[in-house]
Amino acid sequence: MPRSMPRIFRLGRLGIASLLLLTGLVAACGPVEPIQEDLAEYPQVHLTSYPLARKLRVDQPIVNRVGAGQLQVAVTVRNLTSREMLLDYQYRFLAKPRGAQIEETSGWQFIRIAPRGFEQIQFTSMTPQAGDFDLDIRPAH
Repeated sequence: MPRSMPRIFRLGRLGIASLLLLTGLVAACGPVEPIQEDLAEYPQVHLTSYPLARKLRVDQPIVNRVGAGQLQVAVTVRNLTSREMLLDYQYRFLAKPRGAQIEETSGWQFIRIAPRGFEQIQFTSMTPQAGDFDLDIRPAH
């Protein structure tokens, strides 16, 4: 009988390890959260597709107050490909901090970027109440 004890003990340890592993896997299987990756480094700039994110580089937005306190934004967009890139963009101004939209969303505007070139998207708020902005960029339709 003493010889069977270690064998049962080994099976018991293996069974406990398996049970702990299974418990850990089940515990890790809670609600599945979607992967939320920003396609651009800057939270105010939204690229509409992963292919666009691989072909385009967005430099850090430059934000200034001008005139009577309006918010002026300049975003440099670089074409990483050897083909001309045709894009549309639209923007909106928000109250700070990341609050309600305070001006109408602009219409879609067209921009053409030469192969391996860059262009700067610029826009200015109508009122000094603007504290932040959102910029959407998509392939031109």
